[in-house]
Amino acid sequence: MPAAARRHPEPELEPTPVAADWEHYSSYIDRYSGHRDEYERQRIKMRLRRHKRFYVSSLFIVSTLLTFELIALVWLGSVTLVSYRQSDQLSRDIKETSRLIALTQDRIAAQNAAPSLNQWAGQLGYRKFNPAFDADRVNSDAPMPAPTAKANSR
Repeated sequence: MPAAARRHPEPELEPTPVAADWEHYSSYIDRYSGHRDEYERQRIKMRLRRHKRFYVSSLFIVSTLLTFELIALVWLGSVTLVSYRQSDQLSRDIKETSRLIALTQDRIAAQNAAPSLNQWAGQLGYRKFNPAFDADRVNSDAPMPAPTAKANSR
């Protein structure tokens, strides 16, 4: 016996079954021996791939929750930024409106005060500033004149 024959012995041939036995066992032989034609194998592979179940794993749940949490945080940050900007704009508007109200009140007081001040100054005996008199200068040493009160005549 040559050395190649000793390394790779030829398989022993099994007796061929009778045709009637073959038809009886053919469905079993195809199913368990894997002797299917290529078309049949492709159909089975496509059927299994098409009906492959989706399993919800813990990794999928955790990654989904983290993704939703990230989206919620970004949304919350944007809402906070918008509200902060609106609050800042409102506070600036309030300050501007308060300033305008104060200016308007000052203008109204200036319009109404001139006749009243002249009237009150006249009643108390005060006179308008006149640079010709020393008493009207602030840095002057001259004593301030006492206001003269008008006698009420009845």
